[in-house]
Amino acid sequence: MNRAEDQVAKAYRAVHECLEQWSKNLEVYQGVMFDPYTYEQRDGSAEYLLRMAVCDTNMSSDSVNGEVTRYPGLFSVPSHVIELTHALNEAKSALYAAVHNLLEQGYSAAQIRVIYREAGAPRLHPLQAWRQIPIIPADDLTCVGFTVAKRLSTSYLMSVDDSVQALIADNQHELANMILEQGATGVRWHKRIAKHVKANVVWGAGESRSSRLIYASMPFLIEGNTWPRKRVRFNVPRDNNRRCDAKTEASIPLPHSDGAHITLIRETA
Repeated sequence: MNRAEDQVAKAYRAVHECLEQWSKNLEVYQGVMFDPYTYEQRDGSAEYLLRMAVCDTNMSSDSVNGEVTRYPGLFSVPSHVIELTHALNEAKSALYAAVHNLLEQGYSAAQIRVIYREAGAPRLHPLQAWRQIPIIPADDLTCVGFTVAKRLSTSYLMSVDDSVQALIADNQHELANMILEQGATGVRWHKRIAKHVKANVVWGAGESRSSRLIYASMPFLIEGNTWPRKRVRFNVPRDNNRRCDAKTEASIPLPHSDGAHITLIRETA
């Protein structure tokens, strides 16, 4: 191994050691975890569920295209578990940095997997290994509502010139000509976001109310023997085929993409 490869192996071993210390010293006051497919509460003790989620770093045998396993939930734990979790999150960040350093040097995923195997982790799922465990403030915590975000898209605006150049670079000459011929003043690019679990976390009430939307692939931790004042639940997602704020303007599909498309911006009278 060269130095960069050795950094990945060392970073993985550091994560593994932190996980062992974390698991060995784990205590849980109370907790709940949900199944993101059935939206039902998972069975099992709070300590078992939390340990299972945090220590799961391997590729599932039935994983589709490397999909990660998601563990939405909330657990209250003692201060020493919070301290160990901070150390674990730091080790995870170091593993992420080491792997991405190799990717930037041109290493392929297959080459990096050889490094995992030589470090004793042949089935390591790197995304599961380095994703952070959220620690949220417990003071004045009101409620936590989990849900599955699906059929979402993101968009960004580009100038006509930049859009035409991007399409030509991708050999989409007909689309590039279409944009020029239709007199667009801008182009909005839309692409899908992968299905994921999110949580709306609320603190306080009334004028003191505040909230955050947080990705929830991993369980949230709060310090102390406390719990949200109102509720913790999994909200069944609505089956909307189209967002209520979708524009009525016709979209132009992009070839060889999963749902990606563009819409043309025109000046209005």
